[in-house]
Amino acid sequence: MTGFVVMIFAVTLQSISINLSMLNIARSCIGFGAAITHDVAPELVMELVQYILSIMRSIRPYTIVLGNGAVSLLLG
Repeated sequence: MTGFVVMIFAVTLQSISINLSMLNIARSCIGFGAAITHDVAPELVMELVQYILSIMRSIRPYTIVLGNGAVSLLLG
């Protein structure tokens, strides 16, 4: 979240820049925010994957039972 806030601030600064030094500072801040965002993104993805896997693992036994019941009704 910090990287996105830094990038939004930098984009705002870049859009209102009136000279080259303000533009250079804004571009540096965009690079800094992107570095923070790209460093944190893999950790966020891993947290989401673990959460989704835990949900899938918890409903797996129920889906097996429901699938077996449906097959036995259709074929039985």
